[in-house]
Amino acid sequence: MSNPSSDPSPYQAPKSRIPDKWMTPEEPRGGGFKKLLMVLGALFALLIVVFVVGFGYLAYTGRGLDEEGKRYVDEVVPLIVTDWDQQALERRISSEFKAVLKPGDMEGWFTVYRKLGKLKRYVGSRGDANVSVTTQQGKVITGRYLVQAEFETGPAEIAVTLVKRQGQWQIMGFRVNSDALMKP
Repeated sequence: MSNPSSDPSPYQAPKSRIPDKWMTPEEPRGGGFKKLLMVLGALFALLIVVFVVGFGYLAYTGRGLDEEGKRYVDEVVPLIVTDWDQQALERRISSEFKAVLKPGDMEGWFTVYRKLGKLKRYVGSRGDANVSVTTQQGKVITGRYLVQAEFETGPAEIAVTLVKRQGQWQIMGFRVNSDALMKP
């Protein structure tokens, strides 16, 4: 028989040699997924901040470009149309405009435009500039403006398209519309 005083419990496990910190229960499943969601959420928030800052910058600079393009149009269009000075336009055209011109195009246009006569009143321009970013060309600044003017034979609307390169505006398109040009 055994001695009851030496065996108080029916069974005692031997003391483990593994440290207690390793004996913690496993992390619940999904802990890695939670971290992934947190990282993705932070990246999404950063993307939103970059978009808002970029949009704000473009809006701020866009207003300045609108006015800058308008000033350019209001300065150069009267130089071109007052006496229909073809060379005044040719000095300011962009490479894209030059590329689509055929020999004699501009002379033909100015022969027709001169039918309007001299500029009597320059009413002004309205329009805006746009900034776009492409993988082929990078940042491209363009503007579209409509000019109202009165000539000896009647009113006209002049559509001017601009492009800004290396800090300089250039004319990418120039078209004159007037009912007076339709008269024989």
